[in-house]
Amino acid sequence: MGREVPTAALHRAAQAIALHDVPYNHFTAQQKCAYQAAPHLVDVLKAADCLDRYRLPLQWWWPDLTRLRVPVPDWLPEAAFALFVRSEQAALDGATHHHALTTARQSLARGQ
Repeated sequence: MGREVPTAALHRAAQAIALHDVPYNHFTAQQKCAYQAAPHLVDVLKAADCLDRYRLPLQWWWPDLTRLRVPVPDWLPEAAFALFVRSEQAALDGATHHHALTTARQSLARGQ
């Protein structure tokens, strides 16, 4: 865009990008230090990533089923979306990745 970006700003941006998908409670000591250098930037990236997970399914994020070589049952995309939403909610509620997926899968199996 024709503007010089200071090296320090580029470094903070790179650190924020590296931290955006790491849960806060999993930060290492070094990551905590990097977070303190640009907390608002990390927070904005984390929020944008979270919001994209809900926005993108309406556009290009979901697979184009016409590119698959195997038939996909009509019920499968809806089940995949339900699994996604339920596992994300469990993760937001504090579940580990494994527990979030297991809980979501079990809820689908019970028909909830």
